[in-house]
Amino acid sequence: MWKSDVPRALFRYVALSILSYSLGVSALRAQSVSQADRRVLTGSVTSNSGEGIPYAYLYESASGTSAVSNSSGVFKIVLKSPASSVSLRVRRLGYAPFDTTFSTDQSTEAIQIRLSALSSVLDTVTVRARSGDYDEYLDRHGFYRRVSRAADATFISASEIERRNALDFSSIVRNVPGVRVISRPGKGGKNSFVLGRGGLCSLGLVIDGQRVEVSALPIESLQPRITSIMGGKSVQAIQSRQISSANNATIDELVPPSMLAGIEVYPSATSVPNELQHHVDGCGLLVVWTRFNR
Repeated sequence: MWKSDVPRALFRYVALSILSYSLGVSALRAQSVSQADRRVLTGSVTSNSGEGIPYAYLYESASGTSAVSNSSGVFKIVLKSPASSVSLRVRRLGYAPFDTTFSTDQSTEAIQIRLSALSSVLDTVTVRARSGDYDEYLDRHGFYRRVSRAADATFISASEIERRNALDFSSIVRNVPGVRVISRPGKGGKNSFVLGRGGLCSLGLVIDGQRVEVSALPIESLQPRITSIMGGKSVQAIQSRQISSANNATIDELVPPSMLAGIEVYPSATSVPNELQHHVDGCGLLVVWTRFNR
């Protein structure tokens, strides 16, 4: 009985061995076929200028495989299943979306994808400028340049003049720092005079770059102060000559508000910039620019 069981057991062992070998060969063959059928997509994502775009997201819709490009824009996608065509989507913030479909018949495909940068789109900007806020005539004569540099001066634009709605010039400058406006009875009614810092002398008047003699307030009781040198020229805190009110028009008669494009007020001789120093006569200046002299 024992002897008859040996051939039978041996046969069973040999049969199982043959079956295991066959199954192992079939599994290896199936794995080899699967690896051969897989496709690897390699390539780069660049801008229109040829620079690599890092961290672009790529998605192959047929197999559901995704990848991200490296810091140089290079990517690699291993497809999970063989396919004769590839549908690829590429996305990157700041660039237009890119979708493409192409056929592939090789195990490795090297492709180059170019993304176009999105232009920045801003909401429509509407610029509303009030009349008088900018004047090419004033700009040409250095008005805005002096605004940016002057430390002891006041600048009044046409829009501000219009907002104040003053009846006369002296009313426009009445509240300017360093300026004192006083009124005296005169021919034809009340005359106003614009005095500089300290109220010692009437400010000189310059209209469109020309010095204009205007009626000034005589102050005979004040003695001239010590002469100082400024820009190579002797100046005094009090005008060296007083102009009679009867000989010249008043400042309100010469400069009606309706003609004004801009005003520069320098309350003392020391506040007047070098380019206007030749107009100084011991006191500060009222520099007036009109709407009509273009």
